[in-house]
Amino acid sequence: MLVLWIDNNEVRRKLFEKILKNNKISFHTQDSAKDFVYLVKDLSPNLIVIDSQTALSHLEELKRQYLESQHFNSIPVAIIDDIPELDFIKPSHFEMKSPIEAFEIPRILEELLLKN
Repeated sequence: MLVLWIDNNEVRRKLFEKILKNNKISFHTQDSAKDFVYLVKDLSPNLIVIDSQTALSHLEELKRQYLESQHFNSIPVAIIDDIPELDFIKPSHFEMKSPIEAFEIPRILEELLLKN
């Protein structure tokens, strides 16, 4: 099982990397939603976690790539602090509210992975 974590907040991203490493969850982190389609095709993640503010920075490209690819529709997406602009990512998406308690991340990700 592989989690793709996309978040431009370096402090939060590094913290989650450390936590996920310690919990033996396979993951790949990215600081941008740019070239999202290539990253997902290359990695074939089981779950995508994306920060809403990171998604907004490349919203049009992300939306186009997401809607053009049938592959993405089969991957569940967890959005940190969901916003209406990301409603195109339905139906298989979940919201994670900030602040996210660091020690809760492994449990949350395992629950999301088990749902799908």
